[in-house]
Amino acid sequence: MKYGWLLPGLVLLVSCAAPQVPSPADRAVERWRGKPIARVIDSWGPPSEKQETAEGEVYSWEASAYQASNIPANLAPGTTYAYGPRRELNCRAVFEVDNAGIVTKAEWQGYECYGLP
Repeated sequence: MKYGWLLPGLVLLVSCAAPQVPSPADRAVERWRGKPIARVIDSWGPPSEKQETAEGEVYSWEASAYQASNIPANLAPGTTYAYGPRRELNCRAVFEVDNAGIVTKAEWQGYECYGLP
């Protein structure tokens, strides 16, 4: 058992070194980096919000979806389960644009953005 720590240590090391797979939301926003914001607007429609900054502009789109609650509201044995209310899942795609109108930063915030184009 001198090397009993070796296998757990290797598993931990490999799991930390494994590449992180981008989510669909990551891919939906990252594909616009380096592209003109006009192309994003043509594809996604008008933004929910637009702010001017010293470096350019910030555009954002919001999406929401509803998810049923899977947690029983009553956990007492032998009773009828009444599931909780739906949860609203909101997300926001944010694009920073330079003065030339090119997307320099793209990210999403909130729950996983399944509602983004």
